[in-house]
Amino acid sequence: MVTGFDIIFFWVARMIMMGLKFRGEVPFKQVYINPLIRDAEGKKMSKSKGNVIDPLTVIDEYGSDTLRITLASLTVQGDYICLSEERIRGFRNFSNKIWNVSRFSIMNLVDFDIDKINKDSLKMTLADNWIISRLNEAIKKSTFYLNEYKFGEAAKTIYEFTWSDFCDWYVEFIKPRLYQEDDKIQRKTAQYILWFVLENTLRLLHPFMPFITEEIWQKLPHQGDSIMSSPWPLYKEEYLDKEADIKMSKIMNIIKTIRNIKSDMDIPYSTKIDLYLNITEKDKIELIKENIYYIKAMLKTNLLEVGTDIKKPAHSATGVLEGVEIFIPLKDIINIPEEIARLEKRLNRIKNELNTIFKKINNEDFLSKAPEEVIKKERNKADDLKDIYQKLESNLKDLR
Repeated sequence: MVTGFDIIFFWVARMIMMGLKFRGEVPFKQVYINPLIRDAEGKKMSKSKGNVIDPLTVIDEYGSDTLRITLASLTVQGDYICLSEERIRGFRNFSNKIWNVSRFSIMNLVDFDIDKINKDSLKMTLADNWIISRLNEAIKKSTFYLNEYKFGEAAKTIYEFTWSDFCDWYVEFIKPRLYQEDDKIQRKTAQYILWFVLENTLRLLHPFMPFITEEIWQKLPHQGDSIMSSPWPLYKEEYLDKEADIKMSKIMNIIKTIRNIKSDMDIPYSTKIDLYLNITEKDKIELIKENIYYIKAMLKTNLLEVGTDIKKPAHSATGVLEGVEIFIPLKDIINIPEEIARLEKRLNRIKNELNTIFKKINNEDFLSKAPEEVIKKERNKADDLKDIYQKLESNLKDLR
């Protein structure tokens, strides 16, 4: 039985009592209680308030799959959920992400024949083992959550794996292997893992997004007439690879740090950079050298040097991770005097903002009259500005 908490007595309880009275048994053993859907501010929807979100209008604009995955992801064990068009748009972007990565996959699987693949001849890389392990972890978690009726947690688990691990990382890692023709076994391995992960991901997503997953699945090599009758993916302990998870996490953290440096210094994504990695922990030098391919695949670099005694070049942006120092020379990338002037101007602006906020939150009259929410908001704003100020100060120091 699926119902809402507001009609438990009027519907559920009466059905149980009637079943016991006239049949001597309860009509159902399990009841799933849906939370009520309210607007973005948690207010009950009503035509008089003008805050009603019409599901048919949402379906017309965003699609039924988007509405389904949005509601499933927001479902929690509580009285109500807050629904807004902004959240629906976010999951519309997720639908687009699935469609785009599937189109990319299908285009790169044109010459792929699953029946001709000999698994023993595949050359699995660190990224291949990592994504299979992450997929297996997603299968394990989502299966557990669904069995526990935690539909929101199951949807979030599959969403995070699909968007982050698969689309943002793995697909980008394997593009060079898919595009090259020299090593055919490496290309076939990349194709097989791409197909395997996408096909399993579609089956995980299907209960939440039945239409888009069926459409894509039909275009992939598959068994059976419909994804609807395909078995749910099974967790296999032998696919878990903790070592691959740890290694890839270290490589990905380096990539994230470099991207953050480029973002902080306003370096366009397309700009090629020189990159120096000074490894201060010897056990990491081999890991990074063996997997430098992934850093090159994800970042646009002219020069990439890795060593244990690399000195910081002049006018370099710096990033520090556990056991790794990252240096990006900026001399030929940005106009250093202009960037110094820009940072100094921004630092002065933030300093003035902070002074204004500090005067406000140290004013007894403001503290006694302002609502707690407003005071908290001002304090959080001050903390955020202090973090930005410290980061900009560090960037300015790198340039001088």
